[in-house]
Amino acid sequence: MLLLGMTISGLVVVALCFVAKREGVLVVKGFDRWLMAASIFTVGVNLVVTILLCWRIWCIGKEIPIKMRKASRRYRAIIHALIESGGVYSAAVAIQAIVNVAGMKSAAIILSYVMPQMVGLAPTWIVIRLHSLSSQQSFTTKSHC
Repeated sequence: MLLLGMTISGLVVVALCFVAKREGVLVVKGFDRWLMAASIFTVGVNLVVTILLCWRIWCIGKEIPIKMRKASRRYRAIIHALIESGGVYSAAVAIQAIVNVAGMKSAAIILSYVMPQMVGLAPTWIVIRLHSLSSQQSFTTKSHC
């Protein structure tokens, strides 16, 4: 239901942007409400997906035998990376929604330029965290040989 709401509200926001561009105005009536709905649904879907992914990884990690506890650390690191990247993105979307509702137009414009970087930052953060984890593990296994 969240995914459907996010899709519909997102498509309406895109349609209203096209209408505004066609009419030569900056914002069409009702745009703020639809943008807020899209933001709320986006944060909701992001939180649910992050929780479900972390839950699944945690369940798989619990099934690892005691002999392989180093692998368990890797699962925990993956969970931390998912939570941190999802948290950064969700916080950015929530801040943008609050700024839009508060009617702070100049801050909303600035945030509209920052959001693409925030969207790109979330998956990049996961890659960096997991790469640093694999680098640490390869270093520790080489030092024991």
